[in-house]
Amino acid sequence: MNIRTTCVLLIVLIALGYYIQHVDEKQPSTRQKFKLSEKIIPDWRPQDVRHIRLKNSSQEEVKISFQSGTWRLDRATQPRAHYRIVGRLLGLVSGLNKDIVLDGSMESYGITSDGPYVEFFAEEDTLFRLDFGLPTPLEKKRYAKILGRQGIYVVPDGIFELIDQDPDAFRDPQITHILPAHIRHVDLTWPDHQITLDWVDGRWFITEPVKLEADQEIVDRFLRKLAYLTAKKIIFDGEISFEDYGFDRPWFRVFLQTENFQSTEILLGDVIKSEDGNGQMFAAMETKTPTLYAVDISQRKFQKSVDDLRVRYLVDEKREDIYEVEITGADKTLKLVKSADGTWQISGPNPLGPEMGPRLNQLADLLIYIKYVSVISHDKVRFMNKGIGFSSPLTEIRFMDQSGEVVNSIQVFDAVQNTEQSLFLGVTETSSNVYLIPKTHILGFIKMFAPDVDPATNNPAPSSSEAQESS
Repeated sequence: MNIRTTCVLLIVLIALGYYIQHVDEKQPSTRQKFKLSEKIIPDWRPQDVRHIRLKNSSQEEVKISFQSGTWRLDRATQPRAHYRIVGRLLGLVSGLNKDIVLDGSMESYGITSDGPYVEFFAEEDTLFRLDFGLPTPLEKKRYAKILGRQGIYVVPDGIFELIDQDPDAFRDPQITHILPAHIRHVDLTWPDHQITLDWVDGRWFITEPVKLEADQEIVDRFLRKLAYLTAKKIIFDGEISFEDYGFDRPWFRVFLQTENFQSTEILLGDVIKSEDGNGQMFAAMETKTPTLYAVDISQRKFQKSVDDLRVRYLVDEKREDIYEVEITGADKTLKLVKSADGTWQISGPNPLGPEMGPRLNQLADLLIYIKYVSVISHDKVRFMNKGIGFSSPLTEIRFMDQSGEVVNSIQVFDAVQNTEQSLFLGVTETSSNVYLIPKTHILGFIKMFAPDVDPATNNPAPSSSEAQESS
């Protein structure tokens, strides 16, 4: 074999290898080809759909179009379509298989030219249309036919149930579409007061009527409720006067603005009775869209005061002056001292073991920034004299400045009757209040000092002999 022949063969081998690697491997396998052949529409892709038209069994038509990245109903106001319903419809249809194919006339299976159907379009062309007939003897199955193709198919009844709804069911029930993470300014207005919140340097602050740091968790939860406010039903889609349904004197108004100055304003007005007459909902509107919604919410949960939204630290003053923290509980004492570089170190004996070293800064912040849920009493002397839950504190935390002078102290007691099991009682040296403290903020720390405390009751766990006696 000469050199020329060898070169030719080598080129052929390289070309064959390239074909196998880059062309043939992209072809569907035998199993994949079998699966494709079993699909009712093997070459159909949900992402190609740009328009959907359907008709329910009540002869009501709905048209949905994909516009600028959003599914919208083809109506005068172009409302958003319910993306979950659209997504589920596309998903169910794309998974249709030729499980059972029957012969016969359409009428014998309840399929008529003016019956319920769903039709899918690309930008210009019709992709396919599915007409529905009667339910089959098989559970949750229905007869259907693809327009222009032979045979009657048996398809899941879920597709028919999705299209056989009131046209308003295809409308997105969410009133606003601002993401909570993008909100930077909030105006909350009730008939008797107003609160303004602003995002400053990565934290929420109350800026009106007073300037206070807001509780980040509480504000975030409240903003999620507002941003994801969902309508129970659509009452009216058209021009609305502000005098209608009490919107000229709303009991709640919220204005939300994002970092890009996108804004929305929601008004909540009069009571709307439920259809059965036993419950009530509230009229709602977003001022930029002429639509009247009915929302099922608790008025009490939307009533907020400054005290509801402000951060609730037990040590509410002079936190920047704290340089020593001393914790005592279960005959153990731990003293933390802040170094010149701002890190916290253990001073003296360490009753918790060396593994606490890397967590000292986190522990110090946890103690200095302990939050309370509410004030259970404004007279701690009178409350403590009742003797319930105040026999001895589970732990005491003392805060000192650089000179060693006590800035404040907290005593934590077990919860008393009529309080939730997830709360502790707390009192401070500088306040006359008795506070309820979440156990999640401090229980883990108390367990370090008193590992035998039962997390369910906060009482010492019984010894083996006590357990045997009780049994």
